[in-house]
Amino acid sequence: MTLPIWQNYQEILEAAGDDAKVDAARPEDIWRFIWPTHGAVLRSISAADRNVYVRITCGCGWEPEHGLQLVFRAGCELSRVSEYDGHVTEEDASGITTT
Repeated sequence: MTLPIWQNYQEILEAAGDDAKVDAARPEDIWRFIWPTHGAVLRSISAADRNVYVRITCGCGWEPEHGLQLVFRAGCELSRVSEYDGHVTEEDASGITTT
């Protein structure tokens, strides 16, 4: 689970530069800069997706404005790491819905 969060940090760092930099030299260090703020159990907006998702929203040191969200499909498989945007899948975030 650490690697996708580290990748999110690296993407934000690349886009924002030193403003997003935290003192994390290794992927394992990134956890020192994350704190959970809220949890929710949700479903996708897609009618075809009947999975249940657990979303944990977090504050993080590299993205203070938008934070971080960790989404787990069926409560156990990390399926999405992103800034907090309220969506549980990439399809939901992009506006693609299936019926």
